[in-house]
Amino acid sequence: MLMHLLYLCKYSDFMKNIKQRSIKAIRRNNEIHDIDMTLRKQYGDAYRDMSRESIYKRIADKTGYCTKTIAWILNHTTKENISDF
Repeated sequence: MLMHLLYLCKYSDFMKNIKQRSIKAIRRNNEIHDIDMTLRKQYGDAYRDMSRESIYKRIADKTGYCTKTIAWILNHTTKENISDF
């Protein structure tokens, strides 16, 4: 019984760490989506004609993240609301 309680305590700490990491990831993703939206507003119709590489490099210059990370975030995630967690 005591071992089971210890296991549950460690498991709950583990779950808190996972949730904190996911919130950090959501904040990072939202930051990148926000910058992308400002670029869309700034360039208007010309945004569609820009290469993805140049868009990723502009975002990388502002955030410091690598272009592969930025590409993955823009292509595989959407902006999320943190208050859902």
